[in-house]
Amino acid sequence: MAAFVCLRIFASDPPALDSRLSSLSTMEAQEQCALEAVFERKRRPIKTFEKLLPTVDPNLQNVATPLDNAAQQFVLWSLATLGLSYEQRGAADFVLNVPEQHRAELGGETVTFCFESNGPSSQQSADCLTLDSPLVGWLIDQLRQLDDVQHSAPTQQPVSVHQITQQIFAAYEVKDGSVHLSGCTLEDRPFLRITRLEMDHDSPARLGQVFFDTQGRQVDERLVRALGLEQLKPADAVPRLSQHELQRWLGAVEVPASGPSAGESVVRTIVWCKHAQIKISFAIGEASAEQRFSGWAQQLVDGTQKPPPFCCPETGRESYRLDSTDDGRLTVAEAVAVCEETGRRLLVTELETCSVTGKKVGAGELETCPVTLRSVLRNTMASCLMCGQSVSPTSIKHGQCLACRTLKPVSKDDPRMARVLGEYPKLDRWSRWRLAETARVYILIASTMIKRLLVVVEKDSLDLERIAIGSRFSAQWSEAPLADRDHYLKNSN
Repeated sequence: MAAFVCLRIFASDPPALDSRLSSLSTMEAQEQCALEAVFERKRRPIKTFEKLLPTVDPNLQNVATPLDNAAQQFVLWSLATLGLSYEQRGAADFVLNVPEQHRAELGGETVTFCFESNGPSSQQSADCLTLDSPLVGWLIDQLRQLDDVQHSAPTQQPVSVHQITQQIFAAYEVKDGSVHLSGCTLEDRPFLRITRLEMDHDSPARLGQVFFDTQGRQVDERLVRALGLEQLKPADAVPRLSQHELQRWLGAVEVPASGPSAGESVVRTIVWCKHAQIKISFAIGEASAEQRFSGWAQQLVDGTQKPPPFCCPETGRESYRLDSTDDGRLTVAEAVAVCEETGRRLLVTELETCSVTGKKVGAGELETCPVTLRSVLRNTMASCLMCGQSVSPTSIKHGQCLACRTLKPVSKDDPRMARVLGEYPKLDRWSRWRLAETARVYILIASTMIKRLLVVVEKDSLDLERIAIGSRFSAQWSEAPLADRDHYLKNSN
């Protein structure tokens, strides 16, 4: 009779059950009523989102498919967003502390759950959550009663400049110098997460998540993983986003269909991610340089995005190793080379190869041979015994350069010959001429039956470089005395 009274009271007025238990006269009656209360709690209806689930094969609907990792993170995020406290016990169990006003709905003061049915659960009574679990449905229903859009942030993203700088500095190697931060700002940039039910005809329902940027473009899954967008927490501070901007954004989003039975969205979340604007400075001695770049803070910290290499402003070469030249110019190590003649550290672009010795030397140590037009170390140049020019030793044979050995007959009508005769009219008395030219001078030889006259003039100015007298019967040349030069030529001035 006591048990019957207990059940009658529980059925008509559940909150009165506890007070009536103490008035029963027998221990057996109390135990019976308590047992009935437990069974009744398990049968108590819980508000769920079953109306959102698509109609599928009943056999599939009953399959208890554990939640995937994204859905598991969604459950934990939901608990935090709703302000519900929970703790993890053991390796796999979670215990939710149910607020008093929701205990009737969830059937007690605590709910123990896990995500893996075959995991190392410390309690066999833990409920392995699936999409149709009462707790999951209740959480989603509670979220749908909140504001239209929730604000969150990745749980692991860096929130201070100090967390970023160490990884950035480690990327660079500055020889005999330093690198330091000269400017950094962390800006919150939003992504939109849409959580929805997804269902194919031949698969059980699942919670799917799609992310969009502010232009309404879907975010690549690789970036979603790199920024940790699957593990979220409620945002500590919500940056300003006007209602107009939000509506424009939501209007630009087109959620792609995931299958024949893609369902409606369950909840929309704005995820705020830290984006860094960074300026770093390098210094070696008195030389210094700056570098600016930007990137997602999370990627800079975990190394999936490296800061850019330093680019030498003079050579265009890039590297993470920095060095300097002997004259104090900051560059990259790969752009520094040593002059084999002087030992000075120069930029590689300032070195040239001597065509005679093969040494790589500073450009200032070289001269261009007027005959071969090749670069030659100044101290290896040879003097031609005929024209007197400093030339590459490779062009000298029997004391004469290649130009002096290859003089060709020329008429007075030749434009080059006409210029020389116009400058030095007395040379017109000589009838037979041969001519050669280098990059710098004209070499002219006139001859008669007995005498020869050698004239060397600078090509541009026609200034006299050399005038010498010789015999047709000798290879030797004698410099014309200054007093006799007017006898052979007279400046037109």
